[in-house]
Amino acid sequence: MARTSYFDVIVLGCDPAALMAAGLLRRQNYRVLLIGHGGPSAHYGEVGEELAAMPPSLPPYGHSAGLDRVFAELKLEDPVHQLGIGKQSERGLQVITPGDRIDLRADPEALAKELDRALPRDSAKLQEQIGQIREHAADLSRTLSDLPQLPPAGLRDRTRVKRLGRIFEPESSAAQWHWLLRILGHGTTFQSQLDLDNRASAITMYLMTAEIDGMREVPDFMGRLLSCVEKAGAEMELDIIAKELLIEGRAVIGLEAMRETRIYKCGCLVCGLPVDQLGELIPLKKRRRRLRAMAGSVRPSQSCFCVDLTLPSSALPMGMGRRLLLVQQPEEPLVEENLIQIRRAPHPQRKDRECVRLSCLVPYKKRSLGREYIAPLQNRMVQAASRLIPFLEENLEGMTSPFWDQRSNDAGHPSPWLLHHTIETDLPVVLGAAVLPPRLAYRNLMLCGAETLPGLGMEGRAQNALQVTQLIGESLKLKKII
Repeated sequence: MARTSYFDVIVLGCDPAALMAAGLLRRQNYRVLLIGHGGPSAHYGEVGEELAAMPPSLPPYGHSAGLDRVFAELKLEDPVHQLGIGKQSERGLQVITPGDRIDLRADPEALAKELDRALPRDSAKLQEQIGQIREHAADLSRTLSDLPQLPPAGLRDRTRVKRLGRIFEPESSAAQWHWLLRILGHGTTFQSQLDLDNRASAITMYLMTAEIDGMREVPDFMGRLLSCVEKAGAEMELDIIAKELLIEGRAVIGLEAMRETRIYKCGCLVCGLPVDQLGELIPLKKRRRRLRAMAGSVRPSQSCFCVDLTLPSSALPMGMGRRLLLVQQPEEPLVEENLIQIRRAPHPQRKDRECVRLSCLVPYKKRSLGREYIAPLQNRMVQAASRLIPFLEENLEGMTSPFWDQRSNDAGHPSPWLLHHTIETDLPVVLGAAVLPPRLAYRNLMLCGAETLPGLGMEGRAQNALQVTQLIGESLKLKKII
């Protein structure tokens, strides 16, 4: 006989947005169960040690109001104890081309001096454009805290969003920007999960400002987030895989676990899985037409392919920042290895070593080419990095990737192509940021993942978690009254 347990909220999946929602709901004293559903591991093996498979970069403190609010409520961060590697002076993005190296800094005076040094002819124009970008980003940041549910659920919200959307209307295309800003705009795709062409101009400016001010590298971010959820008192079953959702009328009443004689019942269910995976868990006769249409309208477009290099700290050149964009041919399309993001982080086990991660975006469809494609791509990326890091091959002590491993007994990461991917959709992209609504066809089923607010990066995850927390509070309160 199957055992049954009841929870106010079940959170299915380990997307950052779902973890944030789990922590927020538990802080509001709801009984919360987190089920991992075989989600991709946060780490993969590297010569007996483990590296973060896809550590997210966080915007600087004060840039994203929603994210700062969530972190404060989860006690993950405050103005004194902030996440991130290195001192503020070490942060900032470096753009490297064959003929230039530009160190972008948050301080206007330092940035002006750097632009005068590197690009004296274009310095004044660039400073003016960056000032305009900051103004648009500030307007957007103020607007985000006042937005209704995205995409809007009713006529009133749709009218309000349409009015607010005036500041999101593109004023100029990326093709009209200075080449430095064009590179920076394309580089924001490593934050966002919408391609540059699918985002509103103001959204891209918002992300560009975070890059200029200095994104924060937090290698163990997912572990910290999981720890916060656990400390808040949520029950965690990370190894359990859901077999099927239990639907009654227009409500989800629970789920049945795979390979276990156990049923988990709930008042609300939060899904941190892609919508197509969610559809597979709903019984065929209970699948609503709207959900089927959504599942077929959102698809992966590009994937972030990455390679980790282990190097002695002394082998890295002086002045090399912690986050760089390396462009080999600025006049060519910024695709695949022509635009490489480089991120430095201390080695998790060895103090005198550093991990240097090389990342580029590749078409998702090329995953079927396997090693015939990724092996030459990996080699080209390392060769490009060797132009920046002298004697790289001589100092290289280890090279590995979540996509594959040189050792036969390690299959690498179970689903690397979905670690960080951009999406393409047939649905309208509301305000250049939102795709799927947080409330789906079932009244107590909430979507909390990358497909809801993909354009805003980690701030979108936080906004999604806040919206879902509010909707669940209203739903459970109404249920108690009834």
